[in-house]
Amino acid sequence: MKRLLLSCSLFVIFANTVMAEEIHGNVSKLTWDMFCPQNMLYAQPEKIKFFDGWDERFLKEEYNYWSKRKIDFINQSNNCNDNTCIYNITEAQNVENAKHSQELQLKIAKNQDELRFSAALNQMNTAMKQQQNYNNYINAINAPKNYNVNVHSW
Repeated sequence: MKRLLLSCSLFVIFANTVMAEEIHGNVSKLTWDMFCPQNMLYAQPEKIKFFDGWDERFLKEEYNYWSKRKIDFINQSNNCNDNTCIYNITEAQNVENAKHSQELQLKIAKNQDELRFSAALNQMNTAMKQQQNYNNYINAINAPKNYNVNVHSW
């Protein structure tokens, strides 16, 4: 019975190692472009300014995110020498990509909601200004007229 458990345990360990090798085909080195979007491969940290618009701020946040992830990836992959380590890094990077994708979708949806609210607010402000202008016009027409009766003709 002990031999059966020992052989089953060794089989499971061997199978996991073989699966990791099969999945990655004995990959000897991971590269950053395997996980990073092409337009962010050479991203550098950007300083975000208070007056940046949403698009500019969003892009700078993305540059900062991917540049930080690149540094973390390089540190992890430099210390990785076997297929199990490569498999673990690959899994961790894929999980990070999925999580970041969800965060991006939420951020974009939130921005779209803010844009719709902002557009509705601008429309309401425009209508209020038009009403104020109309009221000012009506008040000017109906205001009492002051005529200077002390006009001298010389």
